[in-house]
Amino acid sequence: VQQLETKLTKETLPNAKIFHGNGYIFIEDAIQNHSIDRLFIFHPDPWFKKRHHKRRVINAKLLTLLNNKIKTNGKIYISTDVDTLFEDINDQFKPFEQFKKINDPFWNENYKTHWSSFSAKDNRNCFVQAYQKIN
Repeated sequence: VQQLETKLTKETLPNAKIFHGNGYIFIEDAIQNHSIDRLFIFHPDPWFKKRHHKRRVINAKLLTLLNNKIKTNGKIYISTDVDTLFEDINDQFKPFEQFKKINDPFWNENYKTHWSSFSAKDNRNCFVQAYQKIN
């Protein structure tokens, strides 16, 4: 979080905000409706055991909230190195027709995190997807 804050300061991106904690509560309480241009969720906890799937970050409750908070044409960026979690994330988006899967150059141009080195070291693929709110 500190490294990203430093980078944002150097690149003078005053509208970018970082929050380390319960994102749902922050988004619900602190973010105005229709104000998010881009939201990034990198490598959320997979909660492998089925009984813990209810704890996964990306679920219908979050997507309902994000539908109110993200601007029209706003984007959600998702990445994980857990294939079953990636499938579940994409399944969570299916009932939300207002979020359309898109190919976004962000993944090729800007996406470099410490997670990439962990994935490479453990010989795991990184799965990425962007969604755009179309209405």
